[in-house]
Amino acid sequence: MYRLAIIVIFCSVLGTVAAQEHASNIRTRVSDEQLIIYYDLSEKADIEVHASFDGGETFQGPLLNVIGAVGNDILPESDKVVVWNGISELGDVDLHSAIIKIVATTEQPPEPEPPPIAIEREPSPQGHKPFRVDLCLGMPVPLGGLLLVEPKFAVIPNLSVGLKLEAAVLAPDLYGPAQSEVGAQVIVSPFLTVDYHLSSGNIRPFVGAGGGLYMITAARADFGGTVAASTNNFGAMGRAGLEINRFRFAVSYNFVAGEDGFGNKASYVGINLGAYLGGGRR
Repeated sequence: MYRLAIIVIFCSVLGTVAAQEHASNIRTRVSDEQLIIYYDLSEKADIEVHASFDGGETFQGPLLNVIGAVGNDILPESDKVVVWNGISELGDVDLHSAIIKIVATTEQPPEPEPPPIAIEREPSPQGHKPFRVDLCLGMPVPLGGLLLVEPKFAVIPNLSVGLKLEAAVLAPDLYGPAQSEVGAQVIVSPFLTVDYHLSSGNIRPFVGAGGGLYMITAARADFGGTVAASTNNFGAMGRAGLEINRFRFAVSYNFVAGEDGFGNKASYVGINLGAYLGGGRR
């Protein structure tokens, strides 16, 4: 906003002053106890009137007892009229000696905004979808086979929790002295796991751990028949591996507390290879 002040010295007869920007062709006269101002306005503005009785050194205002083309948002037009009842507002003053100041306040045109500056940003990492299911086949040590199904959910981008459902068939050394006995173990292990990926790209090494229940069914067969026994033991698992795109390779160690029904240990190393469904790059 900017303000333009037009100073008019009132006299007792109709007069004219030099034209000014926005407010021009200003004429004034005194009528009884009132001062009447005529002016032309070339632009919409807020109009205030101020008065001085000390030769223009100080001004009082904006004046209140004014009517007409004064106030906010006065539209441009010729022959605008402002009437001031000076005696009513200021008391016994000499209106003929008053110096009147008209202040026109107009809106300043807005400055043009600078053009936006394009900032190149590196694309954010795509990351991986949170839910997936691992499907793996493998070989345990001692000799045998295993199947792994493990649904997982990533609670943060590189950390996931899962439910490990693994079935391993082991053929440990259960031969008796006469080598007439053959034994096997079937171990089903449902328990919770945690995996942490060391990177977030397409090649992701990881480490993991878990623990829970190992359900063991052991069988022993000889010429006299077959005997089976079942036990439930607690245990823990640690693993490490590598994922490349959707393929997964891992080596795990399963520590099973206690023994099977025939006094044999059930801990084993699992080597598995597979892939996963879901969980791809966003």
